[in-house]
Amino acid sequence: MNGEKKLSVVRREAASADVLTDLAFSPTNSRIFVTSSGNGKLVIHDIKSQKKTELIAHTAEISSVEWNVATEILTGSWDGSVRLVRMYLGIEMRLFPPDIS
Repeated sequence: MNGEKKLSVVRREAASADVLTDLAFSPTNSRIFVTSSGNGKLVIHDIKSQKKTELIAHTAEISSVEWNVATEILTGSWDGSVRLVRMYLGIEMRLFPPDIS
């Protein structure tokens, strides 16, 4: 196959009622990734265990999601806020309002 890698399906999802706006893989664990959506929902996926953790992180569309470190996710939204989600002691969200001085 000329050095091409064959792709395999690891999980299939039913269509969501809302649009997927971003996806980011964990920088330290390739089986963990996070997705965001237009309804303000953040979903942490574990490919190996097939576990999903869903959070209502914002009141409007999440425009971006990125890993800060292995256990922290930053999100930005059209609601004008940025949130830091920490996962090492359960799941904790910290809000950074748009008027940080």
